[in-house]
Amino acid sequence: MVTSALVEVNSKHDNNFSLKFSAIDGTFHEIFTEEGIKTFIVVGEVQGELNGNTITITGINLARQISENKGEDVMRIAEYEQARKSHADVVLMDRKVSFDMTFKVIPPERFIAVVKDFDPIKRRSLQEDVKAPWIKVENNTDKLTSGFFRLFPNSWVFMFETNVYSEDILDILISLGRVPIPESLGYNYPLFLADKLVKYYRDKEYKGIELELSPSRYRDFRGEVEHLRRVRRFF
Repeated sequence: MVTSALVEVNSKHDNNFSLKFSAIDGTFHEIFTEEGIKTFIVVGEVQGELNGNTITITGINLARQISENKGEDVMRIAEYEQARKSHADVVLMDRKVSFDMTFKVIPPERFIAVVKDFDPIKRRSLQEDVKAPWIKVENNTDKLTSGFFRLFPNSWVFMFETNVYSEDILDILISLGRVPIPESLGYNYPLFLADKLVKYYRDKEYKGIELELSPSRYRDFRGEVEHLRRVRRFF
């Protein structure tokens, strides 16, 4: 079934629903070793609750691994494994689930995926509609509903995919995307936090893993220690 419905809501957004969410994201860093390329993967989960327009972060989970396989493939599997473990009412993901399903991954039971980049010609045509907030459903089947949304006149147009589509989904996206952080405004605050979480731990830890796995000389080690001392991590 294919539809093309544009739904607009009053800009004075208000709601009275509550739900528990889990936002999943991942990142990786390739390390060159004598045995070949190894990949350090970090997958993070930000747990929280949405009550009306109030977002409360209740916890985080991190999963790390070192793999000899292609980083993107391992990260994809790890993100979905983490997502399926969640007991939240809805799992938020920064992935195109319909694409990932071609690799036979199993999505979580209830998810909303937000896709930042898609067909630029399609996005350009949607950007012309400056009225906001709105959501446009373009494909709707028993397994997956997809479309596009825009929360503010000057914010990005995002694609979404979900298996829990309802009339409340735009209200949920508004509540999760209206925080006053320029990089997150109009996007999704829990996914923004998950992205920052995994990149923080990737950048914090990969240097040490490189020193452990990569062939190095004493002056390489000395240079790294001097760098860490300058940023006051040691001594």
